[in-house]
Amino acid sequence: MDFLVGFLISPITEERLKGAYYLGESVPKNEVVRDAAIELADDPLGYCRRIFVQYVLISNLYDDVVAVRLASGLYDFDIHVRIETINWAAYTNDKRFDHFSKLVLSGAGARKSKPWRAFDLKRGARGLEIARRIRDGEVIEKIAEDTPGEDSFTFDYLKNFEGRLSRYREKRKAHPLH
Repeated sequence: MDFLVGFLISPITEERLKGAYYLGESVPKNEVVRDAAIELADDPLGYCRRIFVQYVLISNLYDDVVAVRLASGLYDFDIHVRIETINWAAYTNDKRFDHFSKLVLSGAGARKSKPWRAFDLKRGARGLEIARRIRDGEVIEKIAEDTPGEDSFTFDYLKNFEGRLSRYREKRKAHPLH
């Protein structure tokens, strides 16, 4: 695992990209890798930030540090990072979603200073609302219709995986966590 961590924390862009790719393919559950993977959330490369969200989804990793980094994904201007974060929020369990929602609505993970963050907070709340409505079983087309401020690519992506989301919702209803 040392080679993977070396790639993930490398100052060389090409090596971090390789590390992110290998992380996405292998999803190791190892504390040392975990810490390096969390650092991807702050990477200047959108691909690395997106892999962080995918790693969290697949590895089932969640704690306060991860939650704040995930919250920043809803404010991200890289559409792929934002979509992966909405996707994570749609799939996660109710307890995590509730915790995550509180963080997003409080502005946790926002990177801009307070006078400049209103736009980001609005984006975060909108992404959170999309995830909430997906979790509630609403049809993607209806959500898109009611959310004119969101990029259509977001809904195209989510529509592509609507069948998968439907199966997850059924599983969640059969085995609620509350």
